[in-house]
Amino acid sequence: MRRLGTAGDRFNEPVQIVGGPRTRARVQRADDGDRIGAEFALPKTTLRVYRNSLIKTGKVVQLQGGDFFLVTDHSETAEYRTHHLFPTDRKVSWERSTTRTNPVTKLPETTGLSTQGQIWVMWERTRREFVDLALRVGQESYLIATGADVQIGDYIDGKLVKRISIALGVKILELQG
Repeated sequence: MRRLGTAGDRFNEPVQIVGGPRTRARVQRADDGDRIGAEFALPKTTLRVYRNSLIKTGKVVQLQGGDFFLVTDHSETAEYRTHHLFPTDRKVSWERSTTRTNPVTKLPETTGLSTQGQIWVMWERTRREFVDLALRVGQESYLIATGADVQIGDYIDGKLVKRISIALGVKILELQG
């Protein structure tokens, strides 16, 4: 007897996990009539997979049209997981400081940067902060979302990671530089 849960498999489409295998999932795109909202939020795209699927939160997937998306949490049932898909708009370099212990002082010292590779990110916005109003010295900070294991002190696209928070299962990084 055919299971009711597999009757909808014909609506699944191929999805390529970046750096991983190809699989199938049900993608629900936003309606053509949906527009950018008052807070400039893009219309939402969701992805529905079986609970044991290879697609996980934090992964980047490529859909049939060639667009890349960051997979985030949404909901889970006994048989399925539903994820929000956020468009990733650029691939950036990721570097981490390398340190060694100074033999004389026994203190850690930075010896350089090691390349961790390139990662897909959703570059959210640029913010300008004035650190000294009298001198009019400003500094730009950036917010990006990624599923990579980035740490404070790493460099993303040459900018220093100052703060990390987690939202919907992915890391929100505040960059400075």
